[in-house]
Amino acid sequence: MTVIRITDLLAPSRVFPNLAVRDREELLRTLALHLATEAGRPANDLVAAVVAAANRPPLMIRGGVSLLH
Repeated sequence: MTVIRITDLLAPSRVFPNLAVRDREELLRTLALHLATEAGRPANDLVAAVVAAANRPPLMIRGGVSLLH
């Protein structure tokens, strides 16, 4: 079984305390660009995938943004 530690998910390079965006799409695009850089993947592919996942109906009772993981 693969173990993922909380420090793997919340590494300092993945925390953006001063991130300021205009809207949800800019937030998703910004986070996807950071992820693409970290993963060594084409930014356009990841941005498109994250936006597509965010546009699916929320899986939460009260709505909101639900990203597949």
